[in-house]
Amino acid sequence: MGAVRTFRLAGREDVVIPTIPAAFLLEFSDVVGNELTIRAQHDSKAAGIWLGKRLDVVYLGDMIGAQAIRSMAYKQGIFSAGIIVGLLSIEPLKKPINNALLSFLDPNGQQFFLKIQDGKMWASNRSGDAQGEQIDTGDEPMHIISDTTGWMILGQLAKCPLAQADDDSQRMDAHILMRIGQCHFPLLRVNTDGLPHFEHDLGEYGHVLCHDQAPIEVATQAMADLFSSSWGYIDEWVDEAILSGSLHLLHRLVIALRTVYKRGIPVQSDWALKAHNERVFPALTAGLQQLKKY
Repeated sequence: MGAVRTFRLAGREDVVIPTIPAAFLLEFSDVVGNELTIRAQHDSKAAGIWLGKRLDVVYLGDMIGAQAIRSMAYKQGIFSAGIIVGLLSIEPLKKPINNALLSFLDPNGQQFFLKIQDGKMWASNRSGDAQGEQIDTGDEPMHIISDTTGWMILGQLAKCPLAQADDDSQRMDAHILMRIGQCHFPLLRVNTDGLPHFEHDLGEYGHVLCHDQAPIEVATQAMADLFSSSWGYIDEWVDEAILSGSLHLLHRLVIALRTVYKRGIPVQSDWALKAHNERVFPALTAGLQQLKKY
C-alpha cells in the first residue's frame, strides 16, 4: 500500500522506512501492545524487560513503548504492574569506553567508523584500520550511556495518572517518577540535528541538565503535570523526595516546580513557588555545597 518502503544504507544494511511516520508509529505501537499482552500472560516482569530491551534499538522507542502499554490497557481493561517492575529493573548505565570500534550514521545516511584504543581515537574503516590522524581524547575517559529506553518509556507513561481505582494514595506514576528521577544523567534522545544539550558536571556523581539553557526531560514534564494536579498527597511526595538526598531528583524537582509556577495556574502556582523557595531549592543548594567539600 506504500506505507513503508525498503532502503539500503551505505554499509549495505537493509532497513524499513515508513512513508507516513505518525500512522506507522500508531500501528507499530498497537502490534507491540499485542505481543506485550501475550508475554505478560506468562510473566509480566519478563514482558516489561522484553519491551525495554527490544525497543532500545528502535527510533522513538520510548514513545512506542508507552503507547503499547496504553494500547494493551485499553484493550484488556487492565495491565499488570509487573511490566513496570520489569522496566524499572533495566537501570540505565554509563560505561567507560577503553577499546572499541563504533559505527555511526551521519544525517545523510552515510556510515562511518571511529576506533578508540588506549586513550586515542581515529577515523577508520569497518575493520578498524586507521584513516586519518589520531585524536587525543584527554585525561577523562570517554563514556557511553546504554539501556535508557526502559526508563524513558516509564517517563512517557508517567504523564498519565496511574492509580488503583479505590486508592488514590498509591499513584504508580508518582512511584515511577520517584525512581527514575534519581537517574545520574539526563534521559533524553539525541535530537535530529545531533546537537549537544547544556549540562552541569557533578564529577563522579554524573550530570544534570542546565536549568536555563537545556531542554526538559519527559520525566520532569510528568513531574510538573503531577504538581499541577489536585492530588492530595503531593506534599508527602515532595518530603520523600527531599529525604532521598538524591541531587538528581531534587534538580529535576526544581525544574518541574519552576515550570508549574511559571504557568500561572491558581493555587498550584502559589504552592509550587512556596515549595521551591522554602523546601526543594534549599535542599538542593545544601546538597551541592556538601558535594563541594569532597
